[in-house]
Formats: sequence, structure tokens, C-alpha cells
Amino acid sequence: METPDFDEWVAQRGAALLRFAYLLTRDHARAEEAVQDALIAAYSRWARICRGQDPEAYVRRSIVNADISRWRRFLRRETPTPDPDEEEDGDENTPETPDTPKATFVPAATATPDNHTSTPAPGHTTAKDTEAPRLQRASVKKVATGAKLRFWLSEPAQVSIALVRKGAKSSTASTVVQAPAGTRSFVLRTRALRKGTYTVTLAPVDAMGNKGARGVKTLKVAK
Repeated sequence: METPDFDEWVAQRGAALLRFAYLLTRDHARAEEAVQDALIAAYSRWARICRGQDPEAYVRRSIVNADISRWRRFLRRETPTPDPDEEEDGDENTPETPDTPKATFVPAATATPDNHTSTPAPGHTTAKDTEAPRLQRASVKKVATGAKLRFWLSEPAQVSIALVRKGAKSSTASTVVQAPAGTRSFVLRTRALRKGTYTVTLAPVDAMGNKGARGVKTLKVAK
């Protein structure tokens, strides 16, 4: 099999790689940085990559790894964020946030990603990534500014979250967050929580479109 010219290949596939990276990161700057890092790493071993496998599959996995590495560096140097639980004991009359729910992200410990997100060694073929992200240890509780959620992810994924009051025809609050691997916690900000029972659904999907099992939790609001 003839090795494609690196510059020509990048010119042809660069836009598709950037779209893939954006779906992974949901951030244009992060996407561009991840693609650049992956292509720099691939350049010096291009002939070996093309001999043993699909170069695009290799570069896509390198993009995933590059973004994970940047997240780890970010988490190591990030300053601590106050725990939203501290607001629970505050004045109940404190003005609340606007009606549109917002997710406040509080990065926590990073987990080691699954093997299927690691970059394969040159000269080795890899199967298509079909392993779905695993969402575990989910919990939810009411805080002064909305609902605090906490969960663990096996790999970076987009998580769709919906909070529905029992008997209601539509969700009380919903959002979509792009979460890195590990234990994550954030506050779904809403002033619409009132006495009643709510169901919280968390649905993860990774950059390859693999959908993980949904996490479903119950939130009871006493007042």
C-alpha cells in the first residue's frame, strides 16, 4: 500500500479531524490544539503508521489522548473551587439565579481512561472503538442554587441531564455538559425546585457516538 503524502493527507482530512475534535471538546480552541498536537506526533512516524493501519483512526485516537493530557495538566494547576454545599446553610431568601438552568462545573479527581482511548503502537492495527462510556456512582441532592450532581465517567463524554418533577409533562431543568474522565460534580442551577419528588436522568455518549447506560436518580425536595 502506497504511503500518502502527509501534507496532502492533512489538506484532505484536516477539516474532518477538526470536526471530530470539536465534537469531543465542544470548544474550538481546545479542538485546534488537540488536532495540532496529534498531527505533530504523527508526522515523525507517518510511514510506519500508514504501513500498519488506517492513519485516520490513529490520528483520531491521538486527538483523544492529546485532549486528555491537556485536561490533566489543567486539573493539576487549577485552584480549588468552593464546594456549592456551603451554600445550603445560607439564607433561603438569597436571590436566586435566572430561570435558564446553568451547569457549574467543579472538576474533581481524574481517573485513568479505558484502554480503547489510548494511542496504538505504530504498526499495529486497531478495531473500531465500540466501547461505550460508563457512568457510575451517580448522586444528586438539593443545594441553595439548584441540584448538585456527582458522578464518575470512564472516558471523556457528553452527558445529557434532565430533571423532571413527578407528574410533570416537561423537564424542570436540563442541560448538556462535556465532561472529562473521572469523578465530576457540578450544580444544575435553577430556581424552579419546589416541594416534590424529581427524577434525574444522566445519559453519556462519547465522541464516537457510543451511548452508555443511563444513570437514573431520585431527588426528594422537602420544602
